[in-house]
Amino acid sequence: APAASEAGDMVGDLCTQVRQLMNEVRECDRKRDEILNQIETLMTEIRNEAAAAELQAAVEPAIDFMGSVKQLRLPCCSARVLESLDIDTIAEAVAFFGNFQNFVDADNRITLLEWSVMRHVLHDHNLITLHEQVPLTLSMEEMDLGVRAYNCLRRGDIRSMYDLVLTFANGAGDGWRIISRFRNLGASGVKEIVDKLSGFDLSLDETFCYPTLTSPVAALDFDPIALKRLDCYRLNMVGKLLAKCHDDSDAGLRAVDYELYRVAVSKLEKYGFDAAGLEN
Repeated sequence: APAASEAGDMVGDLCTQVRQLMNEVRECDRKRDEILNQIETLMTEIRNEAAAAELQAAVEPAIDFMGSVKQLRLPCCSARVLESLDIDTIAEAVAFFGNFQNFVDADNRITLLEWSVMRHVLHDHNLITLHEQVPLTLSMEEMDLGVRAYNCLRRGDIRSMYDLVLTFANGAGDGWRIISRFRNLGASGVKEIVDKLSGFDLSLDETFCYPTLTSPVAALDFDPIALKRLDCYRLNMVGKLLAKCHDDSDAGLRAVDYELYRVAVSKLEKYGFDAAGLEN
């Protein structure tokens, strides 16, 4: 009798173990099916993206490298910049915007923001490769500058990449002249800043590359003084600024701050917004 009881217990234990193993097998099957479904979903997405890329390649005409820059999807401002730089062909644009020294030597025909936007345009058409992209919020500490260059920029109230962009808002020439006047910076300090900037590209989204009414007014490349005045009037978006310029009442920008109004109209027109006739 004890032997039979012992055998029964062993059978019971074996049955329990079998049930546990069967449960584990079912769980493994469930996870396998889950993984297979995920793989199938990913494969479907890849096939769809490949098909979309093929369709786009079939629809979009091939770019003639030696042809006109008008083949590119150009923001209004970039088209004007290329015209001021006497750049007519894509080959000329790639050569110019592929070398940061050209920005250094461009005097006031281009701003740092305009330079960055045009590099993004060329990259979007697979014509150049962008450098490391950094946000406008990048601090001077994160730029890893030498102590002298860093201290000189701080004394000039340049604490972020955005502050540098604003420094060049009136043109490359003005920007370099401002920076070169910083006490104790010297030619070597300026060269260090040039070298750093040449290895970066600004991380810009569509709101900066192709400004719309919902873009921040900073996308229109105002200088620091104008931006502060716009902020005082709480004109932080392009749409609000355009409406304020069109306002003929005593509350309109023309009546409140005529000097800023003229600057705003110039910027709006440069970026393709309907400000025609407002300056009269």
